[in-house]
Amino acid sequence: YYKKVEPLTRPDPGLLALAATPVVCDRNGIPLRLLTDERWFRHVPMPEDKIPVLVQQAFLAAEDSRFYRHPGFDPLAIIRAARANSRAGHIVSGASTISQQLVKSYKKRGPRTLDAKLQEIIESVRLERLLTKEQILSAYLNRVDLGNNLLGVETAALCYFGKKATALDPVEAATLAALPKAPTLFDPWGRHPERLISRRNWVLDRMTSLGWLSPAAALTGKQSDLMVLLEPPWEAPHLVDNYIAENRERGLTTEARLTVDLNLQREVERTLKSHRLRLHASGARQAAAVIIDNRTLEVLALVGSFEYSARAHGFVNGTKARRSAGSTLKPFLYATAIDQGLTPATVLADVEKAFRSDEGEYLPLNYDRQANGPVNMRLALGKSLNLPAVRLLDHLGEKGVYSLLRGLELLPANAPGIDYYGLGLAVGNPEIRLLDLAAAYATLANGGEFQPPVVVLGQQPAVPRRMISREAAFLITDILADPLVRSSHLQNLQMPEPVALKTGTSTHYRDAWAVGFTRRYTVATWVGNFDGSVTATLPGGQGAGPIFRDLMKNLYPGEPPAPFTPPATITTRRICSMSGLTPSPGCRELKIEYFVLGNEPAVQCGLHNGEGNHELPTDYAQWLKRRHTEGRESRYRLAGYSPNLDAVFVSTTWPQPQIYAGPVQISGEDHSNAAGPTTEIHITYPLDNDRYILEPGQESLTLRLEAKVRNPIERIVWFVDTKELGVAGPPYTFIWNAGRGRHRVQAADENGYGEMIEVTVE
Repeated sequence: YYKKVEPLTRPDPGLLALAATPVVCDRNGIPLRLLTDERWFRHVPMPEDKIPVLVQQAFLAAEDSRFYRHPGFDPLAIIRAARANSRAGHIVSGASTISQQLVKSYKKRGPRTLDAKLQEIIESVRLERLLTKEQILSAYLNRVDLGNNLLGVETAALCYFGKKATALDPVEAATLAALPKAPTLFDPWGRHPERLISRRNWVLDRMTSLGWLSPAAALTGKQSDLMVLLEPPWEAPHLVDNYIAENRERGLTTEARLTVDLNLQREVERTLKSHRLRLHASGARQAAAVIIDNRTLEVLALVGSFEYSARAHGFVNGTKARRSAGSTLKPFLYATAIDQGLTPATVLADVEKAFRSDEGEYLPLNYDRQANGPVNMRLALGKSLNLPAVRLLDHLGEKGVYSLLRGLELLPANAPGIDYYGLGLAVGNPEIRLLDLAAAYATLANGGEFQPPVVVLGQQPAVPRRMISREAAFLITDILADPLVRSSHLQNLQMPEPVALKTGTSTHYRDAWAVGFTRRYTVATWVGNFDGSVTATLPGGQGAGPIFRDLMKNLYPGEPPAPFTPPATITTRRICSMSGLTPSPGCRELKIEYFVLGNEPAVQCGLHNGEGNHELPTDYAQWLKRRHTEGRESRYRLAGYSPNLDAVFVSTTWPQPQIYAGPVQISGEDHSNAAGPTTEIHITYPLDNDRYILEPGQESLTLRLEAKVRNPIERIVWFVDTKELGVAGPPYTFIWNAGRGRHRVQAADENGYGEMIEVTVE
């Protein structure tokens, strides 16, 4: 018999160690998720010297109180079990020691026969000769089946209580120790918790009888309810999914600590859900948010949707989904402009203008469909005006802004070229990701140095790259943090100040954004629908803005954020608030503005005449006429023209002049596109080579001819196909009923100087 059973009962300590399954934790070691192996088991081992005495005592009390006094099997326990089973007529008690249970956990012997039981006892005795009691107990506690495919006390502690075994109290330790007898019967997630409570209370009494727990502590514990998690830890699901996807091929570590703070993560989740009904009523069924620590670029919270479920495509990670950026990219346009020499006081024209694009005409409009005339850069960015932004990009060229967006990793490596986006870069036509946008804004908070966001704690951050000058980063920050130039609905948010904030709204209100920062944190939020459907005209400030506000309030419940401080290379100057230049005696409205040292205004303002009016170039003629027609009086006038706007914008029919009616000319020579040395007439609409398609049954369409002049001129003459159409004074517009065909449109002064374009109507 010995020869038969010797190889069958030979212990193999190498089989005792189970492969650990990965655990993903937050920055403080709190489990976010326990991954499974290929058999759907979870196993998180503990070193022998780390298993708490309390846990050891609970299991010894429940399973093997004579563990340290028997050689691997317990004769007294066998006799006691035999008597109990004989009286009951069936098996009601077992006698397996912890050593025997350990042997059974790694060696399966088939049917439960007397011979199999004898082999188990023999191997248990032999195992105790190879290992110490402490090693056997440690191996057992690391392998014991505690139900729901959870192996080991550390695994069960994490899944049932959300804490490590070292943090268990006596009631929790007794609860785990109650499970090995019948893991399914006493399932903590089962329908009969009273069974587990009864078994747990028995374990507490056993610990008291063995002197390991005071009667008072046991009594208190027996009066407590069963307090377990509803399911294994499943926190920050979108972030954990992303971590697994990016690291599975290179191999997941046994324990990974991510940068999120679980308490903050849960607070962000609650904040988003608190806005769910409000947003749903406005047609937005999803939202996402990110919080970044600007000092380390660590992601402290990342919520990808209202809830991780199939509802409203909630499995989609909204922080990694590409969506149309809206106006959130404008700060980088203006940062590029500042790095090219412009200032927050630079005056930009907020007036309508048509631009050529690959798709035809591009006619940008402001959000409110209004034009504001001359505005400075601070106001243009603060109010998020589209017209001056597009004009600015057209002036700067798209290359610099495109390169900056690439450098900030807002555009992917395989992004289309500059021509694909064109002037749409100014108003956010690229599709970007919320997490990338947060990192880009953290670049502004960090003085223009860019680093990708970090999600794994202890991960070596990338070397910072200078993308924006420190001066431009501060000036943009100061504008975004200026509550006086924000839109009214942002001024009403009542956020902790100072905070730099920018909102954005994509075409047809599909996406609503709010992103901003303090010196310490960057917060980015998005609201919309993952299927791309439109909201009920929900702009960024009203959709995502309140979420942003609440998150900032959570971050700053007491003391306000620290102020933004300018670098030493920034100075201040008193300027004319209208022109942005050094004040002249006629300047009535003055302000203090920041400038890069050495780039302060050196020219004195010449915008105001002796009557206190603000004189504008003829670029603003159409805008000024509209204001005057609507009765909105102001001190604006056209430079070089009468201060009487009624006389300037005369509506009577001009006498037909005797002027040259052929092609536009200069110096007596014919030119298709030539301008005189003083007048410089430029046709602003239509654009050269515009093509118009008539509707079925339509024979003509009405076009508004528009022009501007460099220097004052009383009137210009419009020609179509060399025939005089009519005469127009400021703002030099004329209505033309255009029929089918290709037409030559000309605008000329009385000397025949001007410009000619061609348009097609078909």
